[in-house]
Amino acid sequence: MGAGSLGTILGALLTSKGIQVDMVDVWDEHVKALNENGATVTGPLQLTLKISHLDRKIIAT
Repeated sequence: MGAGSLGTILGALLTSKGIQVDMVDVWDEHVKALNENGATVTGPLQLTLKISHLDRKIIAT
């Protein structure tokens, strides 16, 4: 799943239900931040989860 703003939220919500989601992103800083800190969803729903986040270089090989 793409790790833009909506993809990250959807990935976190699916992960919270036990569904394995692999996130893909082209922005190296975002990849690093998600791998180190997980995804935080704020608003009416408060949630922080570790997610599997893949660098575009891994996908290309």
